[in-house]
Amino acid sequence: MKKSGIVMEILANGKAIVLTKDGEFLSVVPHTRVEIGEETTFTLPREKRFLSLSKRNMRWIRSIAAVFLLLLVGAPGFWNSLSEEVAAYVSLDINPSIDLSVSQSGKVLEVKALNADGQSIIQTIGESIKKRPIDEATAMIFAEAHRQGYLQPKGEVLISVTNIGENQVSEQEMKNRIKQSMAKQENEIKDVSIITLATSTKIREEAQKNGLSTGKYAFYILANNQGYSISLEQIRDHSIYEMIQKEPKLKKMITRTITSEELDREFEYFQQPALKTIDHQEKTEKQPHSSKQTDLQKVQSQPKKSEDKQEGPKGSIINSKQQKEKTNKNENEHQKELINKQIEIKVSTIIDKDEETKPAIQKDHNEVEENEVKHNRDDLDKEDGE
Repeated sequence: MKKSGIVMEILANGKAIVLTKDGEFLSVVPHTRVEIGEETTFTLPREKRFLSLSKRNMRWIRSIAAVFLLLLVGAPGFWNSLSEEVAAYVSLDINPSIDLSVSQSGKVLEVKALNADGQSIIQTIGESIKKRPIDEATAMIFAEAHRQGYLQPKGEVLISVTNIGENQVSEQEMKNRIKQSMAKQENEIKDVSIITLATSTKIREEAQKNGLSTGKYAFYILANNQGYSISLEQIRDHSIYEMIQKEPKLKKMITRTITSEELDREFEYFQQPALKTIDHQEKTEKQPHSSKQTDLQKVQSQPKKSEDKQEGPKGSIINSKQQKEKTNKNENEHQKELINKQIEIKVSTIIDKDEETKPAIQKDHNEVEENEVKHNRDDLDKEDGE
């Protein structure tokens, strides 16, 4: 049987003397390396190994124990920490965002509001949620959220489960238990969709840095990686339900099964904007008529003539790159033809003008010759008269 206790003394043989919740002093073998004053877990044998110590040693141990009891037993939640440890964090996003610290058995240990709406819920029922099973606690949260007008029929609730340490909590079990709690509200809240995500401590830490719940930050990463431009301010101010209503395809994105490892890879991809730009360009080239294009883009991306589409040896359509190269080639040839025509027109105009001016020039030349002949004749007549 596993138990917990505070290390009071470390013995030379590798064992330790621990003080249990029941006030027992036991000589045990800790599961891990420990220091005096630390909490440790150990496996209790069938027969408890109580100490058989001299009176001198017992007085010394009791003195040390008294000091530790004064320091530790008086601390809030000390004995609870011996029996219940946080195994996972469960964040709920309705639009009130609430974070629950949960034990391996599914008991709520701590409750924290992550936004103003969440604070409104916690102020009303926060303390009464503690120490309750997760299904009872979430049922109380859903009921209060509905009473305050946050949760409506056909709404969306995003839940993220972040495991920590060795004691893992089943994401599927959490989902089932929370669905059961929602079923208790069926008379008042119908057709509410429960969306769950398994997240890592890395995502949780980044979410805390940005003032978001783990679930909302995961949604933010996935949406932006899919090409949807959603800012941190938008995701802070709006519920998941509101964003899905504006862009229904986001629901399909978030409802598919995503592991915490896959989400970590999405986060790494999210942090590399250059890689996303290249990937987006490649997708655009491969899918020029994708559903995300505007009507104008669709019209511009269509080939101008039906003969631009050609089939390869296996009947496949030439890819967009080949079509683009052919279009550019056709445009270049067309430009050359226009330039040649313009040159021909200019040359023709010059020739025509030259032909028009030739008679006039010839006429002027003839008149000059006639005048010279006439002038010469007059000179001769004048000489004869003299």
